[in-house]
Amino acid sequence: MPIQGHGRKLLDEKLCFQLWAQLGSIGKVQSHLKLAGIINPNTTKEFSHMAIWNAAFRWVLENMDEARQIFKDAGSDLNDVQWDEWLIEKAMYVYGASSKGRFMRWIRRMEFEKYDYIYAERYGVEAKHSPIISE
Repeated sequence: MPIQGHGRKLLDEKLCFQLWAQLGSIGKVQSHLKLAGIINPNTTKEFSHMAIWNAAFRWVLENMDEARQIFKDAGSDLNDVQWDEWLIEKAMYVYGASSKGRFMRWIRRMEFEKYDYIYAERYGVEAKHSPIISE
């Protein structure tokens, strides 16, 4: 049995994020999904915290503007640079934990090459930029 999935999404990513924003913790989202009968069809067990966390963050990483507004409404005061750096750190886990190529494609698609100082060492690329001093 392969250790990786087959590209099939078992969780509604937006729902996971919305529930997390509403309920306040991944554990509460896990309980909510279980009570709603949303379980992993492959294992017939509840989804793990990490599965829910990854699903929620995949949505954030692909819907950054909408997600940022939700974070702002919840009290986030990150400026633009801090927000971008935070997203890159999350993407390193969501996309880059298993695939440098997938992470680097996301970086290029989002035009985040100027933040290479964050990920250069981990992915063996040359950092051409220095940390951005935010105001």
